[in-house]
Amino acid sequence: MKASEKIKKADYTYDINTSKKDKKSTICLSVCHLISEISNIFLSTFLIAHIYSLTSNIYEYAKNVALYQFFTYLTMFVTYFIFSYFVDKTNRIWIYRLAVVFKTIFIIVAIFYGEDLAKIIILAGFLHGISHAAYYSSYNVLKQEMVSRKSIGNFTVIIKICAKSISVIFPIILGALIEISTFSLVAVYVFILSVIQLIISLFIKAKKPKNSSYQLLEYLKKLKTNPSVKNKFGSIYILALFYGFITAISALLSINIMMEFGSNFSLGAMTSIFALVSVMGLLLMNKFTKRGKRSWLYITASISLIASAILFACITNITTLIIYNFCFVLSEIVLGINFEVYRNQNIKEAGLYDDIAEHQTITECCMQIARMISFGILFIVSLIGNHFVFQFAFIIFILLFTIMAPILIKYEKQNSNQDSVKNQ
Repeated sequence: MKASEKIKKADYTYDINTSKKDKKSTICLSVCHLISEISNIFLSTFLIAHIYSLTSNIYEYAKNVALYQFFTYLTMFVTYFIFSYFVDKTNRIWIYRLAVVFKTIFIIVAIFYGEDLAKIIILAGFLHGISHAAYYSSYNVLKQEMVSRKSIGNFTVIIKICAKSISVIFPIILGALIEISTFSLVAVYVFILSVIQLIISLFIKAKKPKNSSYQLLEYLKKLKTNPSVKNKFGSIYILALFYGFITAISALLSINIMMEFGSNFSLGAMTSIFALVSVMGLLLMNKFTKRGKRSWLYITASISLIASAILFACITNITTLIIYNFCFVLSEIVLGINFEVYRNQNIKEAGLYDDIAEHQTITECCMQIARMISFGILFIVSLIGNHFVFQFAFIIFILLFTIMAPILIKYEKQNSNQDSVKNQ
């Protein structure tokens, strides 16, 4: 066998000892993702706040938010399968670049409509959903192909820390800019960032592995018939389902902050302060605790979140909002980051390198199901227009999210037992 042929075959051998990694491409992918996090802050937190500024009725506002988010995740659910198919059949990076173009188009629509955005709320949700589907169907595969099996856990944590650090700085900047100018003008700045992201993505090199094929039905059969695959991945998909409820909780949090403070700058300041808390929490968790020995942390985070949510629902004021927000960001870190690590890590540990796209498709679609359910409920609640029902739905979403705690404990215990058996 020629040396060139050996190198060609090694390109997509995923083991850390034999794979050929392109560090420049990995760095460019990471930078692009962090730029995407900035635009996501604008298109979620501040777009929701902008919808609030277009109506004085809180339930009309909640209805618009629910419609926007429901159609975002409905579109994402439907189109994720389509984009995953093309991601696995073609060069992944072209779908990734297409996703950046879709998001840029969405930002242009936000600039053009400005104060009339509420009139096209369903179209806005559709555009956001299709850009999300194209982006995550390609990004989730690219990062797992570019980052080695041994490094994927640390990579996930580092990217999360960087993303949270961005969440400390940019909400204040975006909030202040919207206060002193307009939502549409700030959308122009975000548009420029998206163009920069597209340019950087041109330096990412990626290819379709030779043996790659998108066979979702075959993968589902494997989940049903192979006990080891079913045990390892079944819990991840259940975790993904309950993790999906965090999106509705975050949307309701933005609604409550706007109700209490009534300005984009205050929303940005609050978001930044608690993003800083989450960064500190993430660093402390990573330094002083180990995966597999965090049961007490999951339980503590869940109980404190439920208690603070009930307190906030019963006594709604700035103090209880701050207490709840503090508990929420810590729970998001404790439960969310561990789910993200296991989601990315287990497919490689199981050696199912040809099933990365299928695995990420099932994971994402489980989250979209929860998001569609939660925003469908929020839409119905907004039509009822009752404060008690509104707060009751909020508590239910919190309870559903914290179900992640016992599932994570069981998952870690199960994997610990399997590792012990292997070592023996």
